[in-house]
Amino acid sequence: MNELDLFLFFALHNLSGQSALVDGLIVLVGQYALYLVLAMLAFFFIRALQQKKISQVYGGVSATVVALIARFGVAEVLYALFQRPRPYVAFDISHLLSSSAFSFPSGHTVFLFALATGMYGVHKTFSLILFGVAALVGVARVMGGAHYPSDILAGAVLGTLIGGAGIIFLKKITKH
Repeated sequence: MNELDLFLFFALHNLSGQSALVDGLIVLVGQYALYLVLAMLAFFFIRALQQKKISQVYGGVSATVVALIARFGVAEVLYALFQRPRPYVAFDISHLLSSSAFSFPSGHTVFLFALATGMYGVHKTFSLILFGVAALVGVARVMGGAHYPSDILAGAVLGTLIGGAGIIFLKKITKH
């Protein structure tokens, strides 16, 4: 797996540094798409409140809380356990994206996949958009040198599992 992980990392990372436009897109998606998702989420809540769709508001808040727990709870514990250096640190290579945290798993993908999974039962179309953005962010973070593909895959799997389990748990305890 390690050889495949490194092969895929360098194949994607080597696409950076070739064009200012591509590099700009990598940074835009890899670093700032998360803010777009938060703006979309705010719009979702405003619209649901205006339309008095309280169950969508409740479901959206639940999905957001679960995604935050996944990112700032589970992902942080895994950073501490694995302490995997980021690729740009391990290989002393150029990078477009940086962070002081460890590499495994990708916190961005944990959060985004947990949110997308949690939103699936609330609003399928919005959820599918979130899954697409999550995948693009993951690829951009590899291209930008901040993650290995296995970090992204682990983040996607963890986010999906935690998002699904969290929503099931919240529905059981609230009987909603």
